[in-house]
Amino acid sequence: MNREAIQKWIDALRSGDYKQCRGRLRRKDSFCATGVLCDVHSKEFNQPDNWHGYNYLGNCVCTPNVVSRWINQRAILINVTGMNDNDDMTFNKIADEIEKRFKFFKKLEDAKNE
Repeated sequence: MNREAIQKWIDALRSGDYKQCRGRLRRKDSFCATGVLCDVHSKEFNQPDNWHGYNYLGNCVCTPNVVSRWINQRAILINVTGMNDNDDMTFNKIADEIEKRFKFFKKLEDAKNE
């Protein structure tokens, strides 16, 4: 699990810098929760050209594999998509849920390393 990347995503969701949309990574100037992660990825690697219109690395709905591998926690992504698109949760509530899962996986990872 890439703890630093996940924390940057949580911070971005809480920042108030992103308008929320549903069903796509990005729509005009709005993003879904995983679209915010893609934008964080783009900024982290200084690659704004990864966005082609509303597609990130050729994907408009699903999180690209390179982004999933970057955070190294696919289970969180699947849940977040449902929270954003089906449960109509706000970015702040989604950030809270990611943080809860992040702490849970961190405990598991730390216990495994003891």
